[in-house]
Amino acid sequence: IQTSLKNLNTIILSMVLHHINDINQDEFIKNIINTLKKRGTIILIEDSYPTKFRNLIVHNNINDFLRFSQEKKKKILSFYDWFSNRLMRNRDNFPLFCNYRTMEEWKEIFEKHGMAEIKSELIKDNPTNPDIFPPKALMVFKKK
Repeated sequence: IQTSLKNLNTIILSMVLHHINDINQDEFIKNIINTLKKRGTIILIEDSYPTKFRNLIVHNNINDFLRFSQEKKKKILSFYDWFSNRLMRNRDNFPLFCNYRTMEEWKEIFEKHGMAEIKSELIKDNPTNPDIFPPKALMVFKKK
């Protein structure tokens, strides 16, 4: 990526990072950030959740999910990922490895590489049409 893309203003990372292990995830994020112009922006959309969710207004499905332990949340996210990719989308060669992080963990990783969080929110369910898929976070980071 570094050699083919340089000086970008904005990069959107959507639903890819949880399929990369810790070391490669860190390296990938570092390389992506290096392609950004000064004050460039990364928009991250990932299956994720906050660890602190007091006063969070979300659909009951998300509230129920947030009550599980960290370990169970990651297992639930992994099942949803497997189900949606293998069964719903018929992707036989899709990797089953999942490396989910909380919203706070994503913030820490991006800040470690010189990004500042400028927006962070859990994408809320549509109450008239609840989704069975896991909660997603929208996070926006600006290069310092």
